[in-house]
Amino acid sequence: MLVNIHWLKEWVAFDYSVEDLSSRLTMAGLEVDSISPVSQCDDRVVVGEVKSATLIDEAKHISLCHVNVGQEADVRVVCGAQNVRSNGKYPLALPGSRVGDRTITKVEIYSEKSAGMLCSAAELGLEDTSGGLLELDPTAPVGQTLNAYLNLEDFVLDFELTPNRADCLSIRGVAREIAILANTQIKSQNLTDIEAHSGRGIPVQIENPEDCPVFCRRVIDNIQSGPRTPDWMKQRLQRVGLRSIHPIVDITNYVMMEMGQPMHAFDTDVIDSSEIIVRHSRAGEMLVLLDGESLDLGPGMLMITDRNGPIALAGVMGGEFSGIGEQTSSIMLEAAFFSPHAIRRSVSKFGMHTDASHRFERGVDPTGQSAAIERATELIVEITGGVPGPTQEIRFNQHIEAKQPCLVRHSRVNRVLGLDLDYETVESVMHAVNESVTAVEAGWKVVPPAYRFDLTEEHDQVEEVARVYGYDQVPTRMNFEPGMFRNLSEMHVSLTSVQDTLHSLGYYEAITYSFVDPALQRKIQPSANGLFLSNPIAENLSVMRTSLWPGLIGSFLENYRRGKES
Repeated sequence: MLVNIHWLKEWVAFDYSVEDLSSRLTMAGLEVDSISPVSQCDDRVVVGEVKSATLIDEAKHISLCHVNVGQEADVRVVCGAQNVRSNGKYPLALPGSRVGDRTITKVEIYSEKSAGMLCSAAELGLEDTSGGLLELDPTAPVGQTLNAYLNLEDFVLDFELTPNRADCLSIRGVAREIAILANTQIKSQNLTDIEAHSGRGIPVQIENPEDCPVFCRRVIDNIQSGPRTPDWMKQRLQRVGLRSIHPIVDITNYVMMEMGQPMHAFDTDVIDSSEIIVRHSRAGEMLVLLDGESLDLGPGMLMITDRNGPIALAGVMGGEFSGIGEQTSSIMLEAAFFSPHAIRRSVSKFGMHTDASHRFERGVDPTGQSAAIERATELIVEITGGVPGPTQEIRFNQHIEAKQPCLVRHSRVNRVLGLDLDYETVESVMHAVNESVTAVEAGWKVVPPAYRFDLTEEHDQVEEVARVYGYDQVPTRMNFEPGMFRNLSEMHVSLTSVQDTLHSLGYYEAITYSFVDPALQRKIQPSANGLFLSNPIAENLSVMRTSLWPGLIGSFLENYRRGKES
């Protein structure tokens, strides 16, 4: 899970250095695996506007450009990029600046003086490859340094989140944790309901509400095809590991990363929008996914369909036929709460793992679908224009596990932690975590927020107090137990002795996980029914082994890939 500092600061105010923040989050149970600075440019790389581009060698597409950088005179630059055009805005490296391993100087090219270089993203180290100059938004301020314009003075934190902390798989989730540690509140994002300007909606039927208790959707018509994803959004998506695809797709990805709610957009001009049906797949049904893979669905997989058949593998990936393209002008936004078990069935069967399925398998906030639709609508109307219809939601509360009050005894908190915390301190931790707290004689009745799936029992609450109060504040105690030894028969051979003997004879010991890749296990033992894990640490380690072979073969393949002979 990648999170960048600049985006976080839009959600929560903090004064920690990036190293201090990383340490505090790690100590609070959100392990930061690495800190990576965003690639910065020389401060003499600025936003330039090409006022004119005149071809001086048509065969080689060499142009003489006059570039406005906010100074009295335009800068003359000779450029060979095919995508340079008049009125376009691009990064311009001025003389003296460093671009890669070279220093930009004034030179003469094709008998023309050139006082700078228009740059691609790859040349600036912002991307691995580029197909031309880095085109900037028309609103980019001329003359501003690229560092300031793209907020390149930034850092990216790479989190190793445990499966029980699905609430932190978003910017908002991590911001909540920082707010707890900094004893503050996350910033209000002014998320308001976007008014409907049309009455258009799409009827939805849920055939399996136990697998889809919440389904929220909204139709937006008259979307413009010209606008591009703004630079600030592209940069944020890139820093959290996502590439820009199309403004609508980028916005759904952006909302997922920001709020933790996976979303999908369907082109309503190509689907049968008379009715959408959420149901299990039937024998013989097929679906071609957005990545081009064709699935023979078989029965029992949770699907989003129209009256003609499947249009998405629910919670995993959309279908190619209904995907967003350059000609899309009308969409249906979808945000749902899918059962983790239903998504896990699909992921296990097809061996697929996506950002959306990763979140649904661990659990998303069952109350956040409508807010995600409104946020996405706001961004779509702002960036691509459009006429939104009403937000429509179907909700089956009887299929959503209600949060139950949990008794947390004050005496047990202190006994387990070895501390002497007063009532106010413990209760302040519970309020900081956004729990509903009612005082009772023994302590408190506590109801966790909807997005916290890991706080169900009293011991969970005690651990949460320790986590927020600070593990480093919990005293360390040494337990001294008298040693107990028993006499062993001379006929007894210890496991260590057996291992040492086998090692001396040239054998190797392989220690592998007890859980393995379900696809590999099916190939080795097609008839075996392995036990699937509720919260696997990875999709390729999601089923209990029924044989030692999957683990041994997996170790062999990993060693072979790394060039090891044994």
